[in-house]
Amino acid sequence: MLIGFLRSGLDPNRYISREALVAGEASPGSLLNQLRATIGKRKTPPLAKPMAMLIDTVCHSGDIRLPLGINRKPTEETVLAVAEDMKSANFPLGTRRRITGLRLVATDTAWSTGNGPAVEGPVESLILMMAGRRGALEGMTGEGLPLLTSRM
Repeated sequence: MLIGFLRSGLDPNRYISREALVAGEASPGSLLNQLRATIGKRKTPPLAKPMAMLIDTVCHSGDIRLPLGINRKPTEETVLAVAEDMKSANFPLGTRRRITGLRLVATDTAWSTGNGPAVEGPVESLILMMAGRRGALEGMTGEGLPLLTSRM
């Protein structure tokens, strides 16, 4: 991973793109076998903390499920833990800069954070927005939405 990251000029998007192209050459059966081989493993990338891995899983599963209209969601306990951790995150997602001066209010569970004009929406959408996904703004409301949109 480190060598691939260095070869990509320390650009995480370039690294991920290159890795995805390589993985995309594998057959579906091979990819499924690789995925199954990870069941029960607790290996993480170097320096990655468990919460970072949970955030990654919640965000990327939302990236896939929401556009496809798949209604299965993470548990409330999971999304609340992720939202609580993300509200103060900055690197590499830029969350603090994006939400400073705004009050985020979940409309589907008891969670809120911040001060200022409100931005309201489902907690999973708030999580995706904190991770920088513009598509998560769809369906959000509140007087803070124009400011938030300008920061995305």
